[in-house]
Amino acid sequence: MLTRSKFNELKNTDSLECLCCGGFWGTRESLYVCSKCNGNKSIDDKVRINYNKDIVAYQKKRNMVVIDNNAVSHLVKVLQKTLILVHGAFDVANLIHKYMQAFQKVNNPDNKIFLLNDEQAIRVLKASNWREYPKGYQISHIILRWRLNPWSMVNSKEYHLSSFCYYGNFGEVPGTVEHLDGLYARAHSDSMMK
Repeated sequence: MLTRSKFNELKNTDSLECLCCGGFWGTRESLYVCSKCNGNKSIDDKVRINYNKDIVAYQKKRNMVVIDNNAVSHLVKVLQKTLILVHGAFDVANLIHKYMQAFQKVNNPDNKIFLLNDEQAIRVLKASNWREYPKGYQISHIILRWRLNPWSMVNSKEYHLSSFCYYGNFGEVPGTVEHLDGLYARAHSDSMMK
């Protein structure tokens, strides 16, 4: 029941878990319903992109490719040897981020952007033991940021759900090229690693 005190409490709350699905967050303006459940009809159909054709073309044009499995296996081995008692979640997230950044510069004359596919991301996520850290969401965030399709909900239960809010476009396929530009620029920045 919505009491007067509960109503006053809601007036001072900018966002809550989605009242429909409970999986994401909604703002007061959207009546606490996430954009996924809301349907987000604000994007004009003329600029909306077709996932199968336009996103693949976008990624190809920007030279985005899946990283080599040997490189991922090496990262997994490094993470498995990382001691939880010695390193915090931020240290492990930073290690993953720096590894991915360094790989972009090694023997890369075509300036490819190497990213993780869904399967590789899960391998790295499991090797990181992110749930063992008090702030393990930082590890989940950084791995999701380096996915080729960070909005993909494949194995979403393995990640911290807030990762999709911050870096995974709430699990929605981006609607425009400008949206894709912003999503990838934010994902590969050093903003979280400072």
